[in-house]
Amino acid sequence: MAAVSCATAPAPQRLTILTRTGRKEKKRKCWSCVLPEELLVEIISERLRLSDCYKGVVFDGLETLFASSLASSLLCVLKAVSNCPHIHVVNIFQDSEFWKGRQIAAREKRAAKKEWKAWEKEEAARREEERLWDVDVDEYEALSEKQKALLDYKIEQIKHEQKESREPSGLDMACGELGSGLALPLPMEVSR
Repeated sequence: MAAVSCATAPAPQRLTILTRTGRKEKKRKCWSCVLPEELLVEIISERLRLSDCYKGVVFDGLETLFASSLASSLLCVLKAVSNCPHIHVVNIFQDSEFWKGRQIAAREKRAAKKEWKAWEKEEAARREEERLWDVDVDEYEALSEKQKALLDYKIEQIKHEQKESREPSGLDMACGELGSGLALPLPMEVSR
């Protein structure tokens, strides 16, 4: 039998136990106490042999009033499940807050990755636009007819997007617009 240390053992607490005989319920008051490891192992083993534990069990925390410490309760559980064919996970320190935090971090990571990809796409489009505007006559003449048509189409598309994104002001309407998007001022006599 394992020695029980009084320094690490939980303090006894008052417990209320409901017992039912027929239709009568009876409340019994008693105190908790640290049980010997062998007895805890036997209680857990007996419970694991019941039909509702056939497909598996989840131990949600190992803190108990009946074991001297967390390590002791873990040893009792491991001894009790030693006859079971599979143990998938034994996790002592990770509670629901840990898993919620982990899910939030994963969600934030996915959102950041999505933002980064969107930024990269915008940056690639901006660089492509700059490259298109920087094509000189010699480079344009070196392109095949298909590439020239594609380049012309992309430039027209960019001009169209710029024109739609810029709302015309009253001055633009009064001055008139050139195809390049520049506005010419009206002569002095006309503007007065």
